[in-house]
Amino acid sequence: MSEQASQNKKITAGLILNWIFGVLFALTGIASVFSEPIPGLVMLIMATVLLPPIVKLIEQKSNFKLTRIIKAIIIIVGLIVFSATVDTSKVSTTQQIESQKEEQQTTDEENDTADTDTSEQLNEEQPQSETDVQTDNEEKTEAIPTTDTVSAIENAINTTGDYEVTVWTMNGDFANAESSPPFEVIVNTTASQIQDCFDAKNKLFNVMEAVYSNNALKNNVARIKFTAWGQLKASLGVQDTGFDWSASGPSNFWKILQQYKSYEDESGSLDQRTYGVRINNSCE
Repeated sequence: MSEQASQNKKITAGLILNWIFGVLFALTGIASVFSEPIPGLVMLIMATVLLPPIVKLIEQKSNFKLTRIIKAIIIIVGLIVFSATVDTSKVSTTQQIESQKEEQQTTDEENDTADTDTSEQLNEEQPQSETDVQTDNEEKTEAIPTTDTVSAIENAINTTGDYEVTVWTMNGDFANAESSPPFEVIVNTTASQIQDCFDAKNKLFNVMEAVYSNNALKNNVARIKFTAWGQLKASLGVQDTGFDWSASGPSNFWKILQQYKSYEDESGSLDQRTYGVRINNSCE
């Protein structure tokens, strides 16, 4: 009798664990299947071999017994696939930090020296007209101090919508008023904020234009990554922004991003990571 009771306790404990991990995998899969399809599907598959009602249904329909060994193999393979396919953009960004930071500092120093020499020469040779003085004053007004850059970027994006905006340094840390540019900007929407494909394209265009059409902000950003829930994901590096925003539009802009790359590629220099990925395959 004691052996039977012990066996019943083991079965009950196994069922409880199956329910706990099955529900956990299911919730994780549902939450990530739209933004990361492959890891999301892997989680859902693992959930199906753990949740008792689904296991019972599979065994009844297929006359195939899901033994503990088979379940263990599926779970192990699933975890390996999940860890191999989950979004590693932040890891790849961190690995490239030192080389990119040194290159950026060298380029900035050379540009600053060249700009200073040219400005001094022009000031000595040519007197400033009233128009030139007015233009200089306008440019000074537009310039944004470094300590306010992060807030200025967030405020510019917030004028287009109430999205989740995070600004990162080249070291992969959260940026603040004391951080040095250039920055990586990540923008995510919620499901309720996106109506359809065109709405997603329109909001993508508005976010990119709000930052990149403002030189005071553009010069402090390496790239912007935007995800419209259930429709599209896009990235635009600052090196690929050399076009007239006033002559473009949401649909044309979306086509251009897909022409760069139609798949998510987080390799290479951050300021040249440009692509357009369809989450909804009909979002053209």
